[in-house]
Amino acid sequence: MPGQIQVDIWWTDSVESATINEAEDAIENLANQLGTSTFISRRGEYSGSDNHGSYDGYMREFRNAENHFSGFQSLLLYNQRFGLDGDGDSSSHPNLGMARGSYQQDENSYTIVNSQILQAPLEELADFILLGMGSLVKDEQYKLFENMIMHELLHNMMDDDHAPDPGDDHSFGEVKSAWHRVRDRASPMLTGYTEPASANDPPDEFCIEDSNSARNWTDTLSTCTENEGIRWLESEYYSGGGIYL
Repeated sequence: MPGQIQVDIWWTDSVESATINEAEDAIENLANQLGTSTFISRRGEYSGSDNHGSYDGYMREFRNAENHFSGFQSLLLYNQRFGLDGDGDSSSHPNLGMARGSYQQDENSYTIVNSQILQAPLEELADFILLGMGSLVKDEQYKLFENMIMHELLHNMMDDDHAPDPGDDHSFGEVKSAWHRVRDRASPMLTGYTEPASANDPPDEFCIEDSNSARNWTDTLSTCTENEGIRWLESEYYSGGGIYL
């Protein structure tokens, strides 16, 4: 029996209720594509800082400040303006999100995602990813946020040794071709790695490599991601020998 997608959600006080709803929808979407169910618990408002200067700063505080349960992913929705004006080091500032840990029944794993992806004005998000106004619509903003929720949860369910580009679990993603390649779409594992403004290096090899850049997003998992996610839930999730939840 495959493991469920079990997620505890916290949020800071500046995160809107609609954003939490969208995060839940993304988790349900991920589970549906992996052929499993979900157990989602809203744990409540998190009183930590919205103003850390590094990815690890958010993660350390979140990990130490709350009670986390084995067999669950802990998701924090924080709210931090994109690094558009040179404040801080863009290589460490958590503009989008991050993940730490391994999703197994006897371990804790953690993810954080920036609610500004969904809550920022369209023009600010478009500037951040260098698409420009007129190239981004509200539906695409929702898709980007949903992809980042899926992206970070998937990080803790992907084994680098099985990746198309060994050692890089982003390579489980693909870029889906669109008309004239103007609107090529990144699947969740490549979100944040193929957009025009990405400071992240894309992997050398993808699941399906039609292009190495994208200006839009699809929430449909690549075949590689789907296969690895199902394998993980059926095999790796239980490998620690803990109690089934």
